[in-house]
Amino acid sequence: MFCFYAFRKKLNYKINLRKGKMKNQFRKIILIVAILALLVIKSFGQIDLGVKAGINISSQLETGVSVSGDDLIVGLNVGGIVRYHVNEWLAIKSDISYIQKGRRYRNPFETSTTIVPDRFHYLIIPLKAEISTGERVGLDKGQKLFFAAGPYYGFLLNAERKDNGTNTSLNGTTENYDYGLSLDLGFEFPVKNHSVTFGANYEIGLSKFAEYDNELRNTTISFNVGFIF
Repeated sequence: MFCFYAFRKKLNYKINLRKGKMKNQFRKIILIVAILALLVIKSFGQIDLGVKAGINISSQLETGVSVSGDDLIVGLNVGGIVRYHVNEWLAIKSDISYIQKGRRYRNPFETSTTIVPDRFHYLIIPLKAEISTGERVGLDKGQKLFFAAGPYYGFLLNAERKDNGTNTSLNGTTENYDYGLSLDLGFEFPVKNHSVTFGANYEIGLSKFAEYDNELRNTTISFNVGFIF
């Protein structure tokens, strides 16, 4: 009986390991196909391609609960920018990004000074309408203010908790997706034949992502610098 239980446990481990490897390979294939598609689209014109990076401040709260400084966790984000110009003031864009989200909280089973960080790694794909204005509001030629809004969908890459120096995986109790609303506000100015952007982004999670708490939602504020080729 014991041997059968050990064999079954080992078999389940190998199956889960194989599923994890297949999932990672599938994500890599999607990423490679997306990059190739963007390069092809760029050749048709009216498309801007760029890169961006920055820092973000995240929390995971129940709806209606106010945030405190102890809840916030600082992370990084880096990604690419794809923008299609409909006309001189309207564009459709997607800034596909790797972003670190999460929260910090006090462990109820430890002393009141023990703060446990949960960190969630996502690949975020938004689709936003961008409205911009430049010379009409007194800016120099090529400079513009922009505002963008739209939905986002995120793929979970990894989730972990660090408690007393020990990392614990949260993948088994975390949904492998997240979705919500993404808002941008920023400034863009030309540099020779390219342009540089400074922006702030606010993401409001609308989906349940944690099986251990149905009320938690992701909330993230990001500050980024971008370069448009």
